[in-house]
Amino acid sequence: MSILQLSVILLGVLCVLNTVAVVALIRQVGVLHLRIQPVPGLTGAGGPAYGSELKLPAALSELARRDAARFLVGFVSPTCGVCGPLTAAFGRIAKSTDADTAVLLVIDASQRDASEYVRTKGVSFLPYIADSASFPDNVPGSPWAVVTDGSGRVIVSGGVNTLENVEEILAQAEDLIANPPAQVTAAEDPFNQPVEADEHVVRPTV
Repeated sequence: MSILQLSVILLGVLCVLNTVAVVALIRQVGVLHLRIQPVPGLTGAGGPAYGSELKLPAALSELARRDAARFLVGFVSPTCGVCGPLTAAFGRIAKSTDADTAVLLVIDASQRDASEYVRTKGVSFLPYIADSASFPDNVPGSPWAVVTDGSGRVIVSGGVNTLENVEEILAQAEDLIANPPAQVTAAEDPFNQPVEADEHVVRPTV
């Protein structure tokens, strides 16, 4: 093999390695941009109010397939560009959060598309419901996060764009549990009121 041929081969290898390095760098820059300069979460902003009941087809304990002191409900859509990373973030939170908090996804899609969505995002272990009707009843859009108490009463909700936004909402929920709004007396506190069970709900197929 001549020196010229060897040089051509080495140049080709370097070009391939350079292309791989550029692609990896672009990906990392995008990830760092999202983490270093996250778009602030939109707490409230049209979502369910503190103390209201989250409107879903069945009780949260039934949909999430477990009882919990708190529920983190993520509203996502396969057509939402920001929802992909957020869906993975909900999965990470489900694995790292304490046993008192359960995570549930509400997906704006058909059952078939929702099943494919959680599979491709690597969160098939998360309980979810494919329920587009729950979006206009609860939130103005996706991605959105809602934290409720064990009976499904809203503690805090807001639009989320990053993992940090979701963690902030969970932290806000903890603060509100420890320090309810001053204008709400003990007698008026919605979390101290009995919640009647709806015996007529139909559990969707998960």
